[in-house]
Amino acid sequence: MKLIAFFSEWEIFTIGLVEGEPTKGPLLKIITSIKPQELLLVVKGRQTWKTEALSAALPKDLIVKELRLEVDANAGMSPLVNALRAHTEQLKGFKDAVIMNAGTPQERAALWLLKHDGILEGAMVEPPTDYDFIPTTTPRTALRVAEPAKEFETKQESFSWETVAKKVGCVGKSPRFRQTLMEAFTLAGHSAPILLVGETGCGKEVLAHFIHEGSRRADKPFVAVNCAALPETLAESILFGHEKGAFTGAYKRQSGKFEQANGGTLFLDELGELSLGNQAKLLRAIESHCVDPLGGTQSVPVDVRLIGATNRNLAQEVAMGRFREDLYYRLRSGEIEIPPLRERSGDIPLIALHILERFNSTFANPKQFSKSALEFLETQSWEGNVRDLLNTIERAALMCPRTIIAPEDFRIRSAALRPASKNTDGLPTLFSGFSMEEYLQKTRRALFEKALKQSGGNKSEAARLLGISPQAMHKFLKQGQRAKTEK
Repeated sequence: MKLIAFFSEWEIFTIGLVEGEPTKGPLLKIITSIKPQELLLVVKGRQTWKTEALSAALPKDLIVKELRLEVDANAGMSPLVNALRAHTEQLKGFKDAVIMNAGTPQERAALWLLKHDGILEGAMVEPPTDYDFIPTTTPRTALRVAEPAKEFETKQESFSWETVAKKVGCVGKSPRFRQTLMEAFTLAGHSAPILLVGETGCGKEVLAHFIHEGSRRADKPFVAVNCAALPETLAESILFGHEKGAFTGAYKRQSGKFEQANGGTLFLDELGELSLGNQAKLLRAIESHCVDPLGGTQSVPVDVRLIGATNRNLAQEVAMGRFREDLYYRLRSGEIEIPPLRERSGDIPLIALHILERFNSTFANPKQFSKSALEFLETQSWEGNVRDLLNTIERAALMCPRTIIAPEDFRIRSAALRPASKNTDGLPTLFSGFSMEEYLQKTRRALFEKALKQSGGNKSEAARLLGISPQAMHKFLKQGQRAKTEK
């Protein structure tokens, strides 16, 4: 495969989300995606592309050819088209190449004109901005169209839970969270109802989207309902529908949320808030795959995957008579517990960067985190979970007068922004997938670094503060240098 692309510095590296750490620009992104064997780099005027940074970033086996245009870097469309036409033979030598449709409006227009005249024959594509980019001769919008449900069996073999997680924004690499996603992805391949259990703000609706996108129903509706916001007198009508004349004001038949989600997924958030009567109707809908509209005489068949979510302890609710035991046991077969953010603190920087990237897409002047800002976020307990982290970052990004967000810009001082202090014994929270060895190594490294900082870089003084020999300190520093070299 061949690729034709204009060169500019921002095409290679763009501003990153962390201070001092650039990210891949459009050109590097598309090279990573389609893995071409040859690259024709169109260079204008005195631009210099043979830099160490670019050489290091490009694949070693990529053949790079230069097409230099004798025009100013800011040339208009007409001079640009004429300069390109002067190299018609070289361009035709790259027949059927993928053409990167990015850069200035003049460059875009020039490429389209040459393609219209038959000088360029390949597919024109934009660099990927999402996670699943595949070069094609059809418009990129076609890539977003979901595949038919009948192809799900072969489709599920071609993508992984990681792919689906990236698509819906499930961010995290901690063992506990990865296990949660793998469980959810396994259940997504079946039609049994699922119960998501977790604290407020831990991402239950995002995980519901993850299950929907990983299922055979991905091209069908995803309907979300907050049961806590349903008026008691209207909840039955909203969920199951009603017939004309069922009650005062029912002037026509109205389909309920079950019918609206037919073929797809119905997500019932705060499931524990439903009345016992509506819980009984919900259980019947799950068991019979039918709903009975209010005031109706006939059942309406529906094909719906139900996902319920709650932050309550449903076992206790059953014991207190506030939740139906039969419904609880029907949902337990697909129960998934979502860990709170304090049990996956290593994911906080990843989530923070993901959130800032989303906000930056709406800002005229993108923001960055300083490294100390990321470290600050990681030290907080976040009792409000991901939702509180998102709100804190949003406020900081909006209010910070500078490009780089520092720790002092996180001005919200609520329960969500208190250093973790729940464990009075000073030990970390234990969970499935916890690694004692990893925790001890991280703690040991932090103590060494703190001692060096406190001693002003004096190695002998740092060793004395730690109660170890200078030889042990030297060994630690040597291991750190080796680790950096290997990276």
